[in-house]
Amino acid sequence: MGKHKQKPTVELPTFEDRELIEDGVKVTFEYIGEGWCGDYNPEDSEDTPLLRFNVFAHESLKNPFSEESPVKDGYGYMLDSSYCTGMPVNTPKEIIDMALRSIMDEICDDVRIGRSIKKKCEMLSWLKPSYFKMKA
Repeated sequence: MGKHKQKPTVELPTFEDRELIEDGVKVTFEYIGEGWCGDYNPEDSEDTPLLRFNVFAHESLKNPFSEESPVKDGYGYMLDSSYCTGMPVNTPKEIIDMALRSIMDEICDDVRIGRSIKKKCEMLSWLKPSYFKMKA
């Protein structure tokens, strides 16, 4: 029997979830293993581990686009509000916080008054760190 070479174990990036809560609306960034073409491929030198944002509405808002069963602490996931972005996992926290603020500023009023945020979230999926570095 021949010896089989084992592939070296590649450690996937880690990310501590970040969130911003305001007026019954919560925006989060998380890393769930995504890259430029679907799942992050650490063997592809052109791939990058990317962050995803999600939007939640507090059950007290009674937003018709929020799922009926609260996910955590009374916040339900907003339909069509979870998108992968161009924000790499290693983006500095200050930039991530600016991105959270930008998303919140764009969607908060619509969530509070019961509108869909699908189109705005699609647009926000194009966020990348260079946009915020220019603003800083």
